[in-house]
Amino acid sequence: MKEGEPFWESPWGEGRPGWHIECSAMILNFLGETIDIHGGGQDLKFPHHRNEIAQSESYTGKKIANYFLHNGYVNVKDEKMSKSLGNFFTVADIAKQYDPMIIRWYLISSHYRSSNNYTIESMEQAKNTYNRLINTIKKVNDAEFAESKSKQLNDLIAKIENAENKIIDAMEDDFDTPVALAELLTLFREINKAILQDGLKINQEFKDRFFKFIEFNEKIS
Repeated sequence: MKEGEPFWESPWGEGRPGWHIECSAMILNFLGETIDIHGGGQDLKFPHHRNEIAQSESYTGKKIANYFLHNGYVNVKDEKMSKSLGNFFTVADIAKQYDPMIIRWYLISSHYRSSNNYTIESMEQAKNTYNRLINTIKKVNDAEFAESKSKQLNDLIAKIENAENKIIDAMEDDFDTPVALAELLTLFREINKAILQDGLKINQEFKDRFFKFIEFNEKIS
C-alpha cells in the first residue's frame, strides 16, 4: 500500500479492500446474489473475474452470473487503446466526425470477442457501407408500384424471410454480428440490383415485408 492512500485497521494490519472484492460487493448490494450477464474485457477473465466468482459464490452459495461476456480490445495502430499509451479517445470524440449509427456499424462489424483495429480507413468504409444501406431503403420506399406479383418479387420476399432467419441464427450463436451483417448486405445487394438494374416494380406486400424486416433489424441491433 502506497503512503498517503486510505486504509482501515484490521486484525492483519493496515489495509483496504481491493477491486476484486469491491466488484463483488457492488453486485451484491445493487443487483443481488445472481445477475444475468456479467461483462468485461478479455484481460479480466483472470484473475479479476475468477476472484469475483470465488468470493461471491463462497459467500452466497449461488453463482454470481448466468453468463460472462468477454469483449476484445479496440486497438489503435495495432496497439491496445489505453490512457497510459496516450492513444485514448471516447465515442463522443468520434461522434463529432461520424454519425453514431456509423460508429455502431463499425463496432458490430467485428465479433464482440475479437479485437477491432480503429483507423480512419475502417471508419470511412463503415460510413460508405452504411450509406449504401440507407440509399437502398430510400429506393425501396420510392420505387414504382405494380398491380400484381411477379416471380422475381416472390423470390425477393422469400429471400427476405430467409435472411431474417439466418440473422436470428447468427445472433443466437454467441452474437455473431459479422455473419448477421453479411446476410443483410447480401440481401440488400440483390434488392438493389432488382430495382435499379432490372427495373423491378414492387407492390405493397413486398414493401410491407421489407420494412417489417428493417424494423426487425432495428430491434435486434
